[in-house]
Amino acid sequence: MTVDADWTTGEPRLFAQRCPEGHAWYLPRLRCPRCAAVVSTFEPSGCGIVFAQTSLHRRVAASGDPAGPKAKEAIGIALVDLDEGVRMMVRCVPGTPVGARVQVSIEFDEGSQRLLPFCAEVTA
Repeated sequence: MTVDADWTTGEPRLFAQRCPEGHAWYLPRLRCPRCAAVVSTFEPSGCGIVFAQTSLHRRVAASGDPAGPKAKEAIGIALVDLDEGVRMMVRCVPGTPVGARVQVSIEFDEGSQRLLPFCAEVTA
């Protein structure tokens, strides 16, 4: 299986897969998980609807010094149903409402020092 370079390999791109029967999913597989058909890779638009959202809170070094005082940081996590029929987990602004129209993009996260999918609300 040839895997296109995406955000999981350090490239700021998002890929999904689909089979000839129309099933679509996120994260590469050799065959369709529903019908075992041969798959093709495509680049989704990134537009979708928030299906679920939660926030987690963690303590981080306020001054950048791990031994220094700690501050609270909230991280939003959402499940987004993309227009192409793919559901994926992304970072979001804490409190992003369920049902909100969003645009998913791949951005560099300073905290983890890696590329991650993020979503931002779009106004219609």
